[in-house]
Amino acid sequence: MLFFLDDVQKKLGYVFDDAMVLRRCFTHPSYTNEHKTAPHNQRLEFLGDSVLGFIVASKLYEITPELSDGEMTKFKQSVVSSAPLAAAVKKTGLDKYLLVGENAAGEVTDKMREDLFEAIVGALYVDGGIEAAEKFITENSAESCSNHGLTGFFDSFRHIAAVQNVIN
Repeated sequence: MLFFLDDVQKKLGYVFDDAMVLRRCFTHPSYTNEHKTAPHNQRLEFLGDSVLGFIVASKLYEITPELSDGEMTKFKQSVVSSAPLAAAVKKTGLDKYLLVGENAAGEVTDKMREDLFEAIVGALYVDGGIEAAEKFITENSAESCSNHGLTGFFDSFRHIAAVQNVIN
């Protein structure tokens, strides 16, 4: 199966310095089981899960001083849970680039989409740092936030970043 590097980078809005990191994040373990030389995305998924949680938690802390820790926890969980992550990947069409094994019947499940979201965050963090990961998260989680009553949540992230850039 071909991997369309340029198409994926265009959809992500980011050009990787290390294309192998990008390819790895789009390689499901089922593909690796059949093609032993292809490293899979589970380590990037592991890292991306933590980066995603950190970014959402830190931004919640910064821009919602009125929320209690329990309220922040509930909101964070709703943003980083399976359904919104899978929906974001499906909406962008990035799931069609996921390399899956024949045993998976070429079927990309919502669990695979969720894992892909986290792997992308991990890959962006490894290749481009926290800013690259944060940009992807803010651009692809806004719908989940608006569904939970914080329509301008990620716009506030962008505003804070713009102010910080002016100050620095």
